[in-house]
Amino acid sequence: MRSSRCIIFTGLLVVLASTHAGAVKVILTRDDGFAATPEDEPQDPTYVTSARFQFEADSLIPNLPLECSFDGANFTSCTSPVYMAGPIADGLHTFAVRVAGNVPTVHTWTIDTVPPVVSFTTTPQGVLPVGAASEFEIAADKPSYFFCKLVEDTEWQPCNDTVTNATTSVSLVYQNTPAGRYELRVKAIDLARSQSEVEAFDFSVDDCALTAGACKVNNATETAGSCGSGFFLDPNDKGLCRACTPVAGCPAGNLFCTFESRFNSICGDCTHTFSDDHSVNTLNCSIVSLWPTQTNP
Repeated sequence: MRSSRCIIFTGLLVVLASTHAGAVKVILTRDDGFAATPEDEPQDPTYVTSARFQFEADSLIPNLPLECSFDGANFTSCTSPVYMAGPIADGLHTFAVRVAGNVPTVHTWTIDTVPPVVSFTTTPQGVLPVGAASEFEIAADKPSYFFCKLVEDTEWQPCNDTVTNATTSVSLVYQNTPAGRYELRVKAIDLARSQSEVEAFDFSVDDCALTAGACKVNNATETAGSCGSGFFLDPNDKGLCRACTPVAGCPAGNLFCTFESRFNSICGDCTHTFSDDHSVNTLNCSIVSLWPTQTNP
């Protein structure tokens, strides 16, 4: 004859070993600090490197001797609760309790403290025109939940609210994006609740993209750099280089300007740089062949 019964401890999952009649069962629980009700299972896997176990013999006989074993070690005398301060190493672990001479109750769980690594695998290319869809593909190196936000957002949101399970990739589309400078931030949380580093991707939306050669992406958004010949850094969008006003007969490689001189470009042997905070645009010219006078539109 076989029998089993469940005793509920508030906030803990009850794991019951059912054995043959005549044997004494042990009720064993692992308190992971996350389970809020008896119906909640302890987090598994978990990033927590400590463990706390409560247990008792399911018998009317008081003070039965109990023995415990961790990860297959020899059983030794123990009393409830058992707290393992750790740190317990990553991997699969077992904790077993028995009344001496009886079949043990065994609890297994996995510790995983390695956070996921998140990355962008598909991003918008170049400057996007106003109203265009901004499409992204985001990946993680282990099954995770993905969360996104634009800088102006105040809360993290699921990157794709139609994806409810942990996965290794997710697609994200922003429709009808208005003009402006954007930074999409992404993070991933794995099944053990470890969180990745935040990854960010900057992109610009401007109707200059509708005119060939009117603008291009500035990739040096966090350091000093250069827009190169024929372009100046937009002071309102550090990720956008706009075209200088053309000079008739000037080769493309010799056309230079700054934001301030964009309507009076220089044709010469120059270099264009901007400071690491993008507040200063500088031209250094060894030869200037033409200083055109043009009308400010």
